[in-house]
Amino acid sequence: MVELKAKGVPPEIIEAALASADGSWAERAVAARAKRFGGSPPGDRQERARQARFLQTRGFRHEDIMYAVMSRADNDDLYRP
Repeated sequence: MVELKAKGVPPEIIEAALASADGSWAERAVAARAKRFGGSPPGDRQERARQARFLQTRGFRHEDIMYAVMSRADNDDLYRP
C-alpha cells in the first residue's frame, strides 16, 4: 500500500483493490510466513520478532502479522479472521 501511495495511486483506488482481493489477509500472512520459515510457529520471542519483521516488510497489517506468528492456541484468544 505504501508503495502504491508513493507512486501516486489515489487512496480510493488502493482501498477498492484491497477490498476486492479474495481471501483473508491474516491467512495470507500465515501462508507467507510458512513459505519462508516453515509450518511451525516460532519457538521463542526473538524468532517471533524476526518473522514479524519479515511480514512487516511485505506490507501486512499488525493484526495479521500477530495472527501469523502466534501459535494457533494463542490466536483463538487473540483474533479470528
